[in-house]
Amino acid sequence: MQTEVWFSNFNWDGFLWHGNLGGTEIAQAVADYLQSTRELAVSSGSGNISAAEAVTRLEPQVRDKYPTWEHTEFIAPALRYFLDRAGA
Repeated sequence: MQTEVWFSNFNWDGFLWHGNLGGTEIAQAVADYLQSTRELAVSSGSGNISAAEAVTRLEPQVRDKYPTWEHTEFIAPALRYFLDRAGA
């Protein structure tokens, strides 16, 4: 009950929000991105090259598929994780 009073009395003008507001479509987009990135890493056949070289080859493909994706600095770590899990 006290929380409701606090929220109703809080001055929300100029309040800085973290991230974009949205609905379940954001969670679905992230899940699709992770699944797609995992499939790309696993199917890359990168067993004959280093993980670093595989990431260098695969990262542009992920960027091309998700050109509006924010925080692209997380693509390489995701690829390294999926390549490691796949034993590449």
